[in-house]
Amino acid sequence: MDLNSLLAGKQARIVAGGLAAAVGYVMMYPDLLGIPLENATLLPGVPFDLFGGIVFALGIFLIAKAMQAD
Repeated sequence: MDLNSLLAGKQARIVAGGLAAAVGYVMMYPDLLGIPLENATLLPGVPFDLFGGIVFALGIFLIAKAMQAD
């Protein structure tokens, strides 16, 4: 089994979406990482929790698209 067939599988896409959602959830609440909210910026002008929300939504979208396939 090669890498392309592993990455193209439905289960792999669900797991990738779950990992992205988990990372996004932790980024939305940086206090869980011990980062004070006042200093939580990813890029200048981009709050850490806003980017985490985008990553979380992307992860949920990946799960939904994987469940919809086939």
